[in-house]
Amino acid sequence: MEQILGLDLGEVRIGVAISDPLCLFASAFGLIEENNDEDRLNRIADIVNEHEIFEIVVGYPLHLDGRKSERCHYTQEMMEKMRDRFPDIKVVPWDERLSTIEAGKKLRESKPNMSHKERKQLIDAMSAQVILQRYLSYRANIGRDDNLMDFDF
Repeated sequence: MEQILGLDLGEVRIGVAISDPLCLFASAFGLIEENNDEDRLNRIADIVNEHEIFEIVVGYPLHLDGRKSERCHYTQEMMEKMRDRFPDIKVVPWDERLSTIEAGKKLRESKPNMSHKERKQLIDAMSAQVILQRYLSYRANIGRDDNLMDFDF
């Protein structure tokens, strides 16, 4: 069954989450730690093929007041590369504001004895999970996926 992939594009690594086959729940999947965009895209392609991905949700890094952050330019470039690489897959930007904070809170609550170093290793995948879960919840509440929020690129 087809699934949705969630990505949190960090400077050092990409957090990865994946939906269940019914596209109701997101789970942290892991990290992509390749250093260049081509290797990152190759790893994303492996995941897309392995899990029959039909849609990719990419965390869009806005400031708290809604303005674009400096990182938005890179995110837009990567999204275009994904659209070129995967023309049959919908690539959707999704507001990622406060996702890292939410992920950190969930990690501290679920694993209170985890060291800071261990938490740092998981935070990007958990952030991707938060982003994807927000998107899946939106999709479920709207009941259709053609009514997504528009970003002013």
